[in-house]
Amino acid sequence: MTLCPPLVAFAVETQKRFMCYLTVQNIGSVPAYEVEFEFSPEPLWGSGRQKPPALERGMKCLPPGQKYWFLYHTFFELLAKDSQWPSSLSIAVSYLHPQLAQRLREEFHIDLEDHRESTAVESDVYVVGEILEKHISQLTKEVHALNETMKSYSPVAGATGVDLSFATLQGLRRLLKGEEPVEPINPRHVGYRAFQEILGVDIEVATQLERHFWNSGNTDGIEKSSGMTDRAIESFNRYFRQMPPHEPSHANGVDGTD
Repeated sequence: MTLCPPLVAFAVETQKRFMCYLTVQNIGSVPAYEVEFEFSPEPLWGSGRQKPPALERGMKCLPPGQKYWFLYHTFFELLAKDSQWPSSLSIAVSYLHPQLAQRLREEFHIDLEDHRESTAVESDVYVVGEILEKHISQLTKEVHALNETMKSYSPVAGATGVDLSFATLQGLRRLLKGEEPVEPINPRHVGYRAFQEILGVDIEVATQLERHFWNSGNTDGIEKSSGMTDRAIESFNRYFRQMPPHEPSHANGVDGTD
């Protein structure tokens, strides 16, 4: 007989309040080698499952603190009146103890009836883990939604902040100072998207306006453009600069500056 404490523990543990697990753990401070298991009677795993390989062939090395969980059955199945699974098991665990340089044998007796009418209380770590999992899942969804929202701002986002033209900054300054009207926009320097957004016209009308200022460069005749409502003309006169016919047209395209 040796006074050396055992290395391997075999037990039944509960998860999710009704799942029965068979656990093997090294509770010592040194590894256990050539660990083997003998069951009496042999447990029935059911549902087409075979005995876990580690319990069938054994373990070459079980490091200190290492713990394995093997799902057995639910307690509903194990403790049912007509259950086909044995309610009690005897497990003999043998292993090589490195400090004693000899093989030890421990026996464990499990009676599942001991769990009848008992309540499995989850550990604080498990409860906290469940709460964290829930909140992390919610946070992930919120971050994803925020990311989708921020994609719409990517066209104006630069490496050091927001990319704004000098004319835009001037307009923002006037708005912050409460000055009206906002500095009129040169219609030659914007594309159809700007006409569409500012005037509230459809893409066809906005494209016609872009083509008009690309070719003629003046504001004469825009009220005759198809789809230009009185409201769109009013908005144009308010937000866009009036370009006289004699002012030369730029041929360098849209540059976004004034």
